[in-house]
Amino acid sequence: MGQATESVKATFSILKKYPKILILTLVLTILNQLPSSLPPTFQLLLLLPFLTIFFVLLYTAAIQFVVKDALLSKAVSIRKSLSLGLRRLHKILGLIFLFILIFLVISLPMIFGIFILTSFSAALVSSILVLATIAAYAYVYVRLMFAIPILMLENIGIVKSLKKSWQVSRNKFWSIAGATTLLVLLLIPYLIAALIFGVISVLS
Repeated sequence: MGQATESVKATFSILKKYPKILILTLVLTILNQLPSSLPPTFQLLLLLPFLTIFFVLLYTAAIQFVVKDALLSKAVSIRKSLSLGLRRLHKILGLIFLFILIFLVISLPMIFGIFILTSFSAALVSSILVLATIAAYAYVYVRLMFAIPILMLENIGIVKSLKKSWQVSRNKFWSIAGATTLLVLLLIPYLIAALIFGVISVLS
């Protein structure tokens, strides 16, 4: 967990030194929320999910360039980051589609265990398959989580970015998993606070 703690500290130091990263997040979050703030008669309900996905993907693409410039102590340009992210957005879409296919293949044994095996004795097998699938999800996610930054920053092909992420994460699974888990734990209080605020807003 030592490396995990150091990675989290490095993240906070970057945010402290380059607050524009937070501005980028705020801007895209506001843009994402604008459609839902419109009167119901003007809401294009079928369009909202696509707008949400678009802004999430745009943020995912643009933040790579912001962090790269921050790490290199360059001037952080939100406009340049958004522009580059937008131009390479199609690559992220292709990569996510490939991710979906990979995780679908991993899920096949679990789907078989849940929906095909119906006898009482198969319940234990189904449970084992579910746990094995979750473990496989976690392992593959950690090994491939660098694919998007590599794809954006090096502007290479989708398959090449997956291969390079697999190489980069070799022998570093537990360090990466520890850092990811620590960041998720830090996010939990924020999610709880947001949920409480949402409930209070609805009830008031």
